[in-house]
Amino acid sequence: MDLYLDDCRSAPDGFVLVKTARECIDALKAGGIEHLSLDHDLGDACLLCWTDTGPVLVKGCAPDCQCDCHPTGYSVCLWMAEFGVWPRYKPQVHSANPVGATNMRAVIDRYWPGTTP
Repeated sequence: MDLYLDDCRSAPDGFVLVKTARECIDALKAGGIEHLSLDHDLGDACLLCWTDTGPVLVKGCAPDCQCDCHPTGYSVCLWMAEFGVWPRYKPQVHSANPVGATNMRAVIDRYWPGTTP
């Protein structure tokens, strides 16, 4: 299976779209991922956010949220590196966030165990 992580864009032909880091990691855990293309900025958010007035249950984070719990494509890269779970081919990054994309590629380049480009 070819997997495309993005919360806004449509997946290219032949790719299965996942919109959250959790969905992506679950698919990687299940195995059988051949190609993986990653976006950095995702719409994931925690369900419990800390604000100036204390914890608040929200569907997405509150405007004054002070938590650091927004999983990104970088979070997926760190997870793959930590647990040694990778797609068959070297993951690609399609993020428009230049800093995020650079950070993701650095993790992939350092920890991806394969030899195919």
